[in-house]
Amino acid sequence: MTYKRTIFLINPKFQLKFSLLISTVVFISSLIYPIVIYNLITSYKNNISTRLVKICEKETEEIAKISKSVSTQRENLIILLIFGQLIFTGIIFIISIFFSLKIAGPIYKTQKYLRKVSDNRGLGKLSFRKEDYFKDLAEDYNKTFSTLQNNYNRDIVYLNEIHSFLKKISKEFPNNKKSEIEKINHKIAEIQARFKKIY
Repeated sequence: MTYKRTIFLINPKFQLKFSLLISTVVFISSLIYPIVIYNLITSYKNNISTRLVKICEKETEEIAKISKSVSTQRENLIILLIFGQLIFTGIIFIISIFFSLKIAGPIYKTQKYLRKVSDNRGLGKLSFRKEDYFKDLAEDYNKTFSTLQNNYNRDIVYLNEIHSFLKKISKEFPNNKKSEIEKINHKIAEIQARFKKIY
């Protein structure tokens, strides 16, 4: 049975740490672009200034205006690049949350499943959502619990046979041995009472 998960932070500690790690790596690696563009514009500005000085040595006021204009454009471009970088990092962070959900979801569901098994509640097969990763994990759990259940079923049948056999032969034992047989039968009955369907 598939269902749509409405809680996106199932394991906040893991998911936030995972998303911050991915976002930090992306942010640091993508800082190269603004630095390269900044250096290119600086080099361009210096190159233009040098050429303009050669062309118009007398027109220093015009050169200063052009140089200031290029500097302003460079600063505006850097602000735009930093803002774009922050938006890009935020998008990566959100995508990482959704991506980590496909990992944290199966772990969370497996945890819940195992808790119910430890509480002796039969709960059927373990299944994950269609979009989740590790579907083979659910198949392995199901196969394992199916094997355990089959073994339990065989054991309980065998215990029933032993219990019946001991009841039958206890009549033939002397009275001082009957109490020992009754203790064994009592222990077998306790084991049978503890038996629960886990799968």
